Amino acid sequence: MDLFFPFIIHEEHRLSEQAIVLAGLSIQHNRRKSVLKQFDLSDDSKAFKRELDVLAQIQLHPCQQKPGGLPEILGFAFGAQEKRAELMMSHCGIDLNQAWLHYMESRPAAQAPDFKLKVVEMGQQVLSALGKLHEVGYCHWDLKLDNICVADGYYYLIDFALAQHILQPTSKGTYRKIKHFKGNSMFASLRKYKMHPYATPLDDIESFLYLVCFCMDEFYLPWLNDYIK
Repeated sequence: MDLFFPFIIHEEHRLSEQAIVLAGLSIQHNRRKSVLKQFDLSDDSKAFKRELDVLAQIQLHPCQQKPGGLPEILGFAFGAQEKRAELMMSHCGIDLNQAWLHYMESRPAAQAPDFKLKVVEMGQQVLSALGKLHEVGYCHWDLKLDNICVADGYYYLIDFALAQHILQPTSKGTYRKIKHFKGNSMFASLRKYKMHPYATPLDDIESFLYLVCFCMDEFYLPWLNDYIK
């Protein structure tokens, strides 16, 4: 695989709708454990520009020096001829799908209350990360277990390819109509599910509450069966 950055690939971290994501070591950062996200610009150049802009704004946040919360951008590159772009960021561990599975397999059923404390800890940190994101003017708009990672007890909010500017409607017809739903529908806010054309912080909070309830209630939501179908 041709890469713009000198990078040792350990594994394909995950495959998102917008990009191939690789985990490995960044040579130019003293073999720091990192994630390299590769975008196909011929398919969706907006996803790369959006995620780069969000991460750049986050980098300037005064609380970004503390561990956990949001990833750190390490570099980016793009090629017009290759129609490809790369975004390198700090490694944020494993996603909640993997983390919860590992945790439940290593604990007896009698320790269910202990798991709920883990969910509360996750919720506090993710809510704080959402606050930072909203402060720099963006809504995540795609909260799901895959987009929350954990490493060394710190939780991170990742994947901003579908993030939206926080906008307030000024007049009817100002915003372009959304033709196709993008993202995860199981935790989507009602407004996003109905494909409203602009995002608000309340959309993220609503999705966040659905996600926490899902984890707290033994991975169940009332509409889960419809979602699986």
